[in-house]
Amino acid sequence: MEWRTESGESPEGVTRACIAVVEEEILGLFGCNPFLLVDEEMLATLLCRPPHLVKAAVGLLEREGKLKRSHQNTLVGTASLEVEAKS
Repeated sequence: MEWRTESGESPEGVTRACIAVVEEEILGLFGCNPFLLVDEEMLATLLCRPPHLVKAAVGLLEREGKLKRSHQNTLVGTASLEVEAKS
């Protein structure tokens, strides 16, 4: 299954499975570090993942309410991530 952005574009070689792996890594990172404040580029660097995959995963997580934006457009995990990380 190929991944498509909201505008209907499909970045070359990006599948939903690729995005799902990166989503899990992002959730794990924010779950273990609830006070982490990073932008998508720094997040890609921390995860050693291509920025386009991280941006796609972040977009999905924002729509699901698992990530939100803070000051100066940095990403923060939501309270539900802290609960998931503790269990």
